[in-house]
Amino acid sequence: MLYLLGSEKSPSATAAADIVAGILSRWIQPERIVRTNLWSAELSKMALNAYKAQRIAATFAVSVLAERTGAVVDDVMKCVGTDSRLGASCMKSGPGLGGPYLLPNMHALVYLCEHFNLHDQAIYWRAVLEMDEYQRRRLVEVVTGHNLSFKSKRVAVLGFAYKASTSDSRGSPSVDIVRSLLQEGASVYVYDPRVAAEDVMKAFDCHRDVHVADVRCITDAIRHSDCVIVCTDWEEFKCIDWRAMASEMQRPAHLFDLRGICDAEAARAAGLIVYEIGRSEGGVAK
Repeated sequence: MLYLLGSEKSPSATAAADIVAGILSRWIQPERIVRTNLWSAELSKMALNAYKAQRIAATFAVSVLAERTGAVVDDVMKCVGTDSRLGASCMKSGPGLGGPYLLPNMHALVYLCEHFNLHDQAIYWRAVLEMDEYQRRRLVEVVTGHNLSFKSKRVAVLGFAYKASTSDSRGSPSVDIVRSLLQEGASVYVYDPRVAAEDVMKAFDCHRDVHVADVRCITDAIRHSDCVIVCTDWEEFKCIDWRAMASEMQRPAHLFDLRGICDAEAARAAGLIVYEIGRSEGGVAK
């Protein structure tokens, strides 16, 4: 179990939090005390209870469908509960769901509920799909509406797979991002360490403004670009040398980290204008 200690950024608040942390460390291991700002602490409590409620509500929805289909809800949830992917690894924000299983299975679940006239349950699961659609649409709007004209600009898109450690790009949010950039008149240079160039080009009918074959490494993708968009959480994107990359980019240069994995402070220090998913651009909200 972790213990949250929220405080403001002022020197006096930080000093007070140091004192409290020192007292708590007599009974609690220091690494279990999480220091954060006030809003993060408050939202953590609400989100934790919301996640619990969401899982319980999802079980309610599954139990009704189990009754209609002849499944045993305890067996179903026992299987679900043993999946290690339901832990912290699935609690990272990103540009949307993707892959060959998540979305098709969600659509199948909605279909089954509707087939058995379970309209309330269908609405529940459809809301998950609507949130995915909203997140995709929201981040496209964040990128294209960020006081930045993409007309005749060069954009580096880092990552095309729907997640790291796979070459699968089915349902990848990167497709929506690239399409929106093409509509804005940008030239897009896609780099992914595992997705085949022909798969990327096929997704856009070999559009003349999509470039993959001549992008062999991150530097090739970023060189001369006006903007970098991180769409997949590959490990190598976490340790990009932004000082070196900034010298290869046009100015002003933008970084949109849609996975929250980049060294944003290093990028800002190198002169980039940075957007980080899930973080206030102006700092802590008042």
